Amino acid sequence: MPSPFASNNNSSSILESTPSVSTHHNESETDRRCWICLCSGDEPPPMGTRSDAHDWVHPCGCSLVAHRRCLLDWFSEMDLKLRQDPDNNDNNRNNNANANRNDNAGNMEDEENENEFEINIEANLQDIIQGDQPNGNNQTTTLNFSLGSFFLRILGLDSLSTQKPQTIVDIRCPQCKDPIFITIPSSRLVSLKSSLTQHIRKLIKNFSLIITTTSIVGGIYLGVTFILSISGYSTLDRLVPESIKLKIFNVPFSPFYRNFADSLDKNLVPFSKVYLVNTIPIYMLTLRAYPTSLTQEVFLHFFPFIFLNNTQYYPYNSYVNPFINVNKNVNWFKSIKQTFKEKSPLRFLFFFTPLRYAYNIFFKYTFNRVYYKWVNSVRPCFIADRISVDSIREVEREREEETQYLINKEEIEKNFKEEIKQKYQKLVENSGNRPNFLTIIYGKIMMKIKFLLFNPLLSIRWQRFKRELVCVSNNDYSNVFRYNSKFLTLGTTFLWPYFGRFVSDNLLAFIPNLNSFLAKYSETPDESSFVRNLLGCLVVVLLKDLSNLFFTYIKTKQWKKVDVLEFGSAKWRSALTEKIIKRIYIN
Repeated sequence: MPSPFASNNNSSSILESTPSVSTHHNESETDRRCWICLCSGDEPPPMGTRSDAHDWVHPCGCSLVAHRRCLLDWFSEMDLKLRQDPDNNDNNRNNNANANRNDNAGNMEDEENENEFEINIEANLQDIIQGDQPNGNNQTTTLNFSLGSFFLRILGLDSLSTQKPQTIVDIRCPQCKDPIFITIPSSRLVSLKSSLTQHIRKLIKNFSLIITTTSIVGGIYLGVTFILSISGYSTLDRLVPESIKLKIFNVPFSPFYRNFADSLDKNLVPFSKVYLVNTIPIYMLTLRAYPTSLTQEVFLHFFPFIFLNNTQYYPYNSYVNPFINVNKNVNWFKSIKQTFKEKSPLRFLFFFTPLRYAYNIFFKYTFNRVYYKWVNSVRPCFIADRISVDSIREVEREREEETQYLINKEEIEKNFKEEIKQKYQKLVENSGNRPNFLTIIYGKIMMKIKFLLFNPLLSIRWQRFKRELVCVSNNDYSNVFRYNSKFLTLGTTFLWPYFGRFVSDNLLAFIPNLNSFLAKYSETPDESSFVRNLLGCLVVVLLKDLSNLFFTYIKTKQWKKVDVLEFGSAKWRSALTEKIIKRIYIN
């Protein structure tokens, strides 16, 4: 006996031998034959009962009839085959669709009816899952619609406002290609339960996503805060003596606490100012970086003002509001005036920004000019990927002007001298037939001055000098010869206070004139040590730029000595041998 769950192709072959019955409804039950299991009369379908043997359905307009159980089982088998081998079934379905289109090419109405029921599962799967009633062409699906998704609709993921059975098209008849409709009763209770389950599942999913994202962001924030806190307090310990810390944070003197840690334990420093210690590494990084945004500039200028406070602080206020004394009712002008009048250590913080601008100007017109000249002396092919196109054009134009002048130097100078000589003779002629001695001397001097001032080479150099000033003012050429690393910059910024303290203790402390000068303008030895540590950080910056200049000079000398090996020379043969050995080793 053939398989009761035959495939679509097998069913078509069976139908060819089945007699066509045009008056299906007038047949007796004994004459009916199921086109799936081939049983008739009282024969029950496979795995069925006697009641299933008399439960016949005629789902389409052709002669095919089937047991209701066999038809539903056939749906299940088709869905199972799609799950097991979706690619093969997709190809078969496409081939069958192409064949059907070729057979019905002459019938436009059949083609429109066929296209009406061809819709991909992606088109209305979302509507089915959400419980929406399909509209228009979305009322149909092809065999891509899995049975699991089909029964999600039965579980109540449709509209809760209707009790009407839902009609769904899942498959077409293998003989007449008409759609086979299935009706499913709906239940408000099941629909309500399924909808609640779906919304709860979405809520839990979104809540889990929020919790995960918040945990990640919170972990990163706590980690960054921890690193900044350690770096900030480490910077204070390296550069600022204990007595100066108390003065910077406006902690009044008391014999019960003598260091900054004791004042924190006794809650004598507002939490807001304690938290400002975390911004010290950010401020140091801003001092090193070139300002690129308005926010960076504002933070750079405003940072020293954060420590100003002319209000009375009471320890118990921090338990109520830790930010109660942060720049509240602060008269900026009065606070700055009082800071300098009382010679508070806070006054040194206001020199950081002016010193930074002064050093930037010094760097631009000293070190940066040297870097600019080295860029012009090296062929751009070695640095073309590190400077702008406009800068490369300027370099090439300068070289072209100078080369053109050197080629025609003799002719240009000769014409220039002839022009000056003619002007001199004209001056002598205007003075009379016999010019006096002073007129001759004056003419000679003016001729020399004009030759020096209006020399074409001098004009070229003057234009180059003006262009050089503009370039060094707008660009930093120190980065042309080396690649900047943000991680290296960040690491050296954290180590900056350590290097500054080392230079202060091992170099600046042994300069007598410097120590006497600092003692003259300092109130206490600790304050003098604090200023010397700050100067040590400035010396570290200067030494860093000098070391970069030295290594760049070495690299520039290497690039200037770039040469092309002569074919067949000893160096050429050595380079060729080395290249062959490397290629063999790699392969």
